[in-house]
Amino acid sequence: MQAMLNLLNMFNEPSSKVREAITWVMSRICEHHADVLTNQNTIQHFIMATLNALKDKPRISNQCCLALERLAVSTEPTNNL
Repeated sequence: MQAMLNLLNMFNEPSSKVREAITWVMSRICEHHADVLTNQNTIQHFIMATLNALKDKPRISNQCCLALERLAVSTEPTNNL
């Protein structure tokens, strides 16, 4: 959990390249390891950081949208019909 919080703090880095990279990393985490965001504290920080980053440069906000979409798809319940 502490490692995830450290990653989320990188959303506040002054370098746009670092912010772009961390949003890409978070989108991959959301796609392949969404379970690490199940902790209430972690998911709250993730959502706040992502929503704030939506106001950033287009390449960063695009990755944020992708991360949110991947998180939604990864955590949706499956229908066994």
